[in-house]
Amino acid sequence: MLDLATTGRTGFLLAINLMLLLITIVGGRIVPSFTLTYLRRRDGAAAISKWSWVERVCVASVLGVLALDLILPDSEAAGGAALAAAVFQAIRISGWRGTETAREPLLWILHLGYAWAPVGLLLKAAWLLTGATWAAQ
Repeated sequence: MLDLATTGRTGFLLAINLMLLLITIVGGRIVPSFTLTYLRRRDGAAAISKWSWVERVCVASVLGVLALDLILPDSEAAGGAALAAAVFQAIRISGWRGTETAREPLLWILHLGYAWAPVGLLLKAAWLLTGATWAAQ
């Protein structure tokens, strides 16, 4: 017999994780690109830090979260994957020089919006790894 609660939960997790994957891929290209263009226009020769291994690991870690949420939902393994993905997302963002975009609202809002990805992943990890009710979905 089909369990609608489980099916609904699986669909919800799939949708959320696919949106996170899309944000990771598209945002990971747009935010640093727009920032670099702005910094070069403002300062001349400017650079941001993008590490190819971090770019690949960020996408892979979000795919890991997606897979574990489908295979082992609400497990410690899913929490560990969320924590790892949050750390890699934070490392990724750290090289984008977002603090230097404060005078350009279009850019700082992109950085702020993207920053919710690691925050959300950290909250998910806190809930799954410690049972912290304040971080529950």
